[in-house]
Amino acid sequence: MLFKTLTVENFGIFKGKHTFDFSTGNTDLKDRPLIIIGGRNGSGKTTLFEGIKLCLYGSYFRGMRMTRQRYEYYLESMVHKQGGLAESEGSSVSIGIEHSHLGNLSRYIIRRSWNASMPVREKLEIIKDGKPLEGIGDNQLQDFLIELIPIGLSNLFFFDGEQIQRLANDEQNNKHLIEAFDSLLGLDIVQHLKTDLKIHMGRQTRVKSDSIEQELNVLTKDKKELIMEIEKLWQRKAQLQTENDRINSEIERAERRIAMEGGGYAIRRDELKAKRAVLEAQIPQLEERIREIASSLLPFAIVPSLCDDVNNRLKVEEELQQKAAARELLHKAISEFGEKLGKADFWVDLQIDAVSKALITSKAIETVKQVTLVQDTDQEKGIILHQISALDRQKIENWIDQSINWVPAELKGLTEHLEENIRDLAEVESTLSRVPPEEVISPLVRELNNLYKEREANAKQMGAMEEKISQTDYKLKNVERQLEKRFDEQEQLEAMKARVELEKKTQAALSEYASTLRKEKIKAISDQFVITFNQLSSKKNLLHHMHIDDTNFNITLFRMNGSTISKEELSAGEKQIYATAMLVTLAKISDRPIPFIIDTPLSRLDSEHRAKLAQAFFPNVSHQVIIFSTDTEIDRHYIDVLRPFVSRSYILNYDESGGYTQITAGYFWEERGDNI
Repeated sequence: MLFKTLTVENFGIFKGKHTFDFSTGNTDLKDRPLIIIGGRNGSGKTTLFEGIKLCLYGSYFRGMRMTRQRYEYYLESMVHKQGGLAESEGSSVSIGIEHSHLGNLSRYIIRRSWNASMPVREKLEIIKDGKPLEGIGDNQLQDFLIELIPIGLSNLFFFDGEQIQRLANDEQNNKHLIEAFDSLLGLDIVQHLKTDLKIHMGRQTRVKSDSIEQELNVLTKDKKELIMEIEKLWQRKAQLQTENDRINSEIERAERRIAMEGGGYAIRRDELKAKRAVLEAQIPQLEERIREIASSLLPFAIVPSLCDDVNNRLKVEEELQQKAAARELLHKAISEFGEKLGKADFWVDLQIDAVSKALITSKAIETVKQVTLVQDTDQEKGIILHQISALDRQKIENWIDQSINWVPAELKGLTEHLEENIRDLAEVESTLSRVPPEEVISPLVRELNNLYKEREANAKQMGAMEEKISQTDYKLKNVERQLEKRFDEQEQLEAMKARVELEKKTQAALSEYASTLRKEKIKAISDQFVITFNQLSSKKNLLHHMHIDDTNFNITLFRMNGSTISKEELSAGEKQIYATAMLVTLAKISDRPIPFIIDTPLSRLDSEHRAKLAQAFFPNVSHQVIIFSTDTEIDRHYIDVLRPFVSRSYILNYDESGGYTQITAGYFWEERGDNI
């Protein structure tokens, strides 16, 4: 597996989008597995280190699952902010990976993104060879990543100075070492299985046999009583059904007798009388309305062409009146104009003699008359026959419009309605004439009504009976379900002893499996650890061999002469080397080709052990090693030592004025490339 790219967007102190190229290569037949990212404290090294694990594991990125609320607060806090305001709609971290499985090389793009405000909505996307991952639902993508790089193994390949320190100081109970070892072998899963078995068996054995037997007796008695009650209810319902059939037969006979006596008409007597009354009231109203129309606008509707002529003449006369009024106003205005021209003050500023003034005045008045006044050419059309006001003219036009467009349609509708009512009245009178006398039909109708009431009462009783049967049947089914459940529990109790014995055997088998697997791996771990420790230690061949207790994981170190080396004898730097060698050993034994990612690995080492790590550890520990370092860890000297093995290097520079980190290619003291 190779990490090809890392992209962060508005993540932590990284403003905008930044992509790191993690491609490795070789030069002069020498592998270059190292990617070095340098930066001073607070420049974002740990942010990138956490970002890689966050992209892969989500809420599990710290080894254990975070609560939903705590995880959402963490994601929201990692959105790049400046001046207290979010710079963007959200953040994202993406990793490009090359992974070979069964000889097939695949390229993955893993992207985890989220919004900038609460509640946080997270989105995980996986692209495989340019296409979305097929055959796996969105809710299973995280499981796929955990299977690709198990969480238990992540602590062996992604570790920082603090993790090394915890392992180095783990002197009392080897807690952290046991956790790493169990994760490597999958023994943590075995332990979970054993715990789940105990919990399961504990829950099963809580059921007591005596209480089940008592409940079975009570439920069996309840079942018998409910069955007897349901049988009685069904008998009563059958009686009610027989009674209902009798009533229906009598109703049919009564209806036939009424029909033979003309009862159909008698039943409708009141309805017919009411209808006759309505019709007798409506007919005079319709006739009166028709008379009103005939005495008002109907005559005008008879002569529509004459109405149109009158309407047109009224419009012509209205236009003539308007022209006459306009001429009158113009004559008055021209007269006033002539008076102003005849006054001396009008010519005060003009040096004109009296003859010229008279000529100009005459010419101006004549010209205004020619321009403004309209002469009548048609004397006949100019005669106004109807001296009426504009309001009366509008009223006449409305009458004409109603008489032509509304009166005929209204009169037709009223006439048709009147004819229909007259026909209906005649039909009602005819029907009423066939109604039998009241003294003949009344007893038959009373008898029929009584039968209807009797049938209705019987139907209510049947409905109540059916409801009671349904309720009792529900109680019976509930008792039967409880009985079935208790019978199942009784069968489980019978098999409980066998299951308890089987659980004990399973627990023993799991313990034996874990013990055997530990013993098999301990020898390989011991041999590999000795090799790795001696390579990293400043003391040549300090360690000859080691012994690991397979029960409590206590470790004993031995020198060449056979004497033991207690962990307390190791210096602080040697303890760091001890912890580093153990992590490297566990990672190699896991046989997983996963890149190493190390955050501040040299912060607690002396110069001699740093040299060992730089020369023997970093170039050889894995096919790809990504190191986050300060300038005091990998300094001028060590960068020269490591340079032949470095494929790429980057510098993180925090801009205090802007509140974000800038990224450039290169390393401290080297010529820097362009901003990324």
